[in-house]
Amino acid sequence: MPVRRAQACLDVSGIRLTVDTTRAAGNQIVSATLPNGRELDDRATYSMVITDFIATGGMGLAFPDSTASIKDLSIVDLDATIAYLRRLPSPVQGPRDARWVIRP
Repeated sequence: MPVRRAQACLDVSGIRLTVDTTRAAGNQIVSATLPNGRELDDRATYSMVITDFIATGGMGLAFPDSTASIKDLSIVDLDATIAYLRRLPSPVQGPRDARWVIRP
């Protein structure tokens, strides 16, 4: 699925993605950087948490050719979000870092 400026993007945390919209679909991500500045390593294994909606192909974001293993945490995502926000100081501040960098 190609990324377009007016198109909604998946929210991400703990990573900075740079996307080149002039590239062909499937080749638009030009870098993926961790908060410490390191690029993702193609040989490494990373864990991520996604909603069951996304994990089951919501928004057309399926993982058909992936080696991903899905583990059901038996947590309703809304309940987890509410519990997380209640632990934060009030008022909650939104992130200030650029998580998506879209070029050109």
